[in-house]
Amino acid sequence: MNVYKSPVGQPKLKFEGIPFEFTPDPNNRWVRLADLIPWEELELLSGYRNHFGSTGNPALPFRVAFGALLVQARLKLTDEETVEQIRENPYIQYFLGFEGYRSEKKPFDPSMMVYFRKRLDTETLKALDLRIFERRRELEEIAKKAAEEAAKKGKKEEEGSSVPEPESAPVDGSDEETPPSASPETPCGSNAPTPKRTPQERPSPAKGDAAPKGTLILDATCAPADITYPTDLKILSAARIATEKLIDAVWERIGKPGEKKPRTYRRIAARNAVVACKQRNIGGKKLRSALKKQLSWLARNLNSIEDLLASSAYGENLLNERERKTLETAREVHRQQKHMLDTRTHSAERRIVNFAQPHVRPIVRGKAGAKVEFGAKILVAIENGHAFVVHSSWENFNESTHFVEGCVQYRERNGYWPEVVCADMIFRTRANLAWCRERGIRLSGPGLGRPPLDEGKLEERKLLERKDAAKRNEVEGKFGEGKRKYGLDRIRGKLPETSDSIIILQFIIMNLWRMLRDILSFFLESVEKVVLVMSWLSLIHNLATFALPKQGS
Repeated sequence: MNVYKSPVGQPKLKFEGIPFEFTPDPNNRWVRLADLIPWEELELLSGYRNHFGSTGNPALPFRVAFGALLVQARLKLTDEETVEQIRENPYIQYFLGFEGYRSEKKPFDPSMMVYFRKRLDTETLKALDLRIFERRRELEEIAKKAAEEAAKKGKKEEEGSSVPEPESAPVDGSDEETPPSASPETPCGSNAPTPKRTPQERPSPAKGDAAPKGTLILDATCAPADITYPTDLKILSAARIATEKLIDAVWERIGKPGEKKPRTYRRIAARNAVVACKQRNIGGKKLRSALKKQLSWLARNLNSIEDLLASSAYGENLLNERERKTLETAREVHRQQKHMLDTRTHSAERRIVNFAQPHVRPIVRGKAGAKVEFGAKILVAIENGHAFVVHSSWENFNESTHFVEGCVQYRERNGYWPEVVCADMIFRTRANLAWCRERGIRLSGPGLGRPPLDEGKLEERKLLERKDAAKRNEVEGKFGEGKRKYGLDRIRGKLPETSDSIIILQFIIMNLWRMLRDILSFFLESVEKVVLVMSWLSLIHNLATFALPKQGS
């Protein structure tokens, strides 16, 4: 058992121990991202220390575990390559909270990445993603207030600047004209442009506010697993090879002298499988013949394993947990393939498409590029550019049944329902439409019934539908970004729980990089607004000075 100790504070931007001259860049992406993430709050929220005891060797901090997973998701690396990148890159070491640069040895063993993914499960990662979303809001509010304060300060400086006044000022105020620079809030008598006011911050909605606000985008996609394209011959061959290894392992543990090990026909079976797989266009009869042979050899191996276990006093307890799962998967593969072969069908309930990852299911999507994908199906919600995973499953599901779940999560984050939900036609069921109507939510898409006879109303409805479709395209871009840039197109996890964690991590790193871009662009936009206001005030001041009558005129 390891003991956990939380690191204190953020290390300074220094890299000691580098053998050559090195000047760290404070604008590096890992440095800026490390300063945006609330590490201590996320550590308390995750309950990471609960996985460790009170005695033993010191465990790796939460920042190292979570940061290493983020680095792996961002750079699309394997576990081994992730550790090497951490060892070689001083900026990544700063991102993970290292006090100094260390390159002599690996920071941790690559196998620890598996434990990081297990300790940070999907529910924990979703909670961390929600806190990152709140952090983004806080930073945007801080930037907005800073821009407003700078604009107000600029106004006061321009108002307090000295303006030369004429000596022959009129005593009677009846004909006196207020100079434009005296008060920017009063109308000017000259043709000088009126300065624009800085927009005030809108009050945030209170919790429980019933008025719907904002836009929610919902859509589903598939995160394919890293498996070969499945065929019945490949699956049967993999199951046969696994049972042959089980026979070897059980026979060594039983160790009956004078008896022969059960025959497996592994050489003949392997040659038969290779010959069938190499045929480019194998006919139906030849394929059925090859499948029957592989199925018979698999059944023979399963019977041999059962006989060996029955002859032992330990029974199935002779196998470890992994071997028991392998045996159970082989039995299920034999049952499914025999059923499809006997009934001459090509489908089975909870069909196994990969022997090494039996949790993977075929997801029928109907897309042009791939009609069937093999992986996890996920329902994603987009709110102000931030992506949330509403629901994920390795079994195929109808996304319309989780529509209410997505809206409820939106209300939990904001305290009110969304005003508009942009989604596919599959979400427009009568139950969902009635549910939205009760809460004042508008679900995008054409309404039920006949279109209106009034051409004006019909054109207005079509325009609204086009606007909603344009908004909904954001989620398609998010899927494309994740699959092209962040590795959402190939989930390399082997276990279902670690694969689920990898999927959530893909969206977390996308959201973090979006936050990094938005904060920078929002700051630059705010600076541009301040510069614009200052230029307007300077122009008004110059015009007011020029418009004053000169002395003696």
